Amino acid sequence: MLLELGVERPPVWLGLAYEARSMEIRKCCEKHPSFLERSENVDLVVEVTRQPWNVFRPDGVIFFSTFWDFVEGKSPVIFNPLRTADDVDLAGEFVLGGSIYYHEKGGRM
Repeated sequence: MLLELGVERPPVWLGLAYEARSMEIRKCCEKHPSFLERSENVDLVVEVTRQPWNVFRPDGVIFFSTFWDFVEGKSPVIFNPLRTADDVDLAGEFVLGGSIYYHEKGGRM
């Protein structure tokens, strides 16, 4: 279908759909059952993030932690959603690195 549209590369969402259904990612979750181990290990972050790139060569790939914990029939739950400008102000400034330095490092690999 994408070839019929004449696009140069598959869009990012195709890579995301791949990650959500990937048997390779599910096997990784079985081998490394701890979410922290999987998300704080730069090599695992890079391996999983590159999988859709290796298959589809999309225009980009994104690492989402929701792909790491599979709960059949449930979507991710956001316990404290940001709904107002005041909520955003209370959330504070996000600084890349810090507590998620491994994602920054993985993204640069």
